[in-house]
Amino acid sequence: MAMRLRLPIVVLLLLLGGSALAQEEQAPDYSRETLFQMFVVEANRTPVREQVEVEFGSIDFTDINTRYRFFWLPFLTPIPYSYRRTNVEIPNPFVLTGTSFPQTAQTWRRGREMSRELRRIERMEKEKRARVRVDSR
Repeated sequence: MAMRLRLPIVVLLLLLGGSALAQEEQAPDYSRETLFQMFVVEANRTPVREQVEVEFGSIDFTDINTRYRFFWLPFLTPIPYSYRRTNVEIPNPFVLTGTSFPQTAQTWRRGREMSRELRRIERMEKEKRARVRVDSR
């Protein structure tokens, strides 16, 4: 039984060794063109963007200076500030945390004055309303 197992292993090793020895080593190419391709960085190369990019749930259309993004699956809209954007935008902490803008004392005072005036108008309207008495005999 050991002989049956050894024979295929020996044949396999001979075939692998023969194919490894048959490979020719390529001499390294140090020509000027090859070195330029490997090490020269083109400074004027600009990344080429496609005008229309279709992604799952959105379509990006790039105009000369503007990029439009149309979402055709509204439930897949991105979370605020989770998408790539320009560095000009400053992250808004109120949007990120989901909080509303805080009110100043002046805003609170104006709101209080407004509600006081609305209550006064409501009282005046209530006094002007006609009172109807119903006698049930």
